Amino acid sequence: MSTELALIVGEARERALWLRKPIRWIRVGTITLGIVLGTLPVVTLFLGLTRFRELASSFSDLTQGVDAIVNEAILLFAAIYFLVTSERRMKRRSQFSGREPRPA
Repeated sequence: MSTELALIVGEARERALWLRKPIRWIRVGTITLGIVLGTLPVVTLFLGLTRFRELASSFSDLTQGVDAIVNEAILLFAAIYFLVTSERRMKRRSQFSGREPRPA
């Protein structure tokens, strides 16, 4: 009975240590993609402001541009949220599937 308990405790300790360690490639990828996705609207806004007279010749063109910027911002925040939570979801999925922890 005590050897079984010691074995279970040892496995739980290994899993807890694995869950605590970050998966570095996911974090590096998330930071890189976050920077790329974060600079895209800034560049788009800068180009839009410098060429405003050429791009928005009427009020309807301006409202279409604003609509596009709002949609882009919503999708940008959704993508960043997905990337930030991907590590947690991967760990949770492997924890509940009963697989052994992968080495970091």
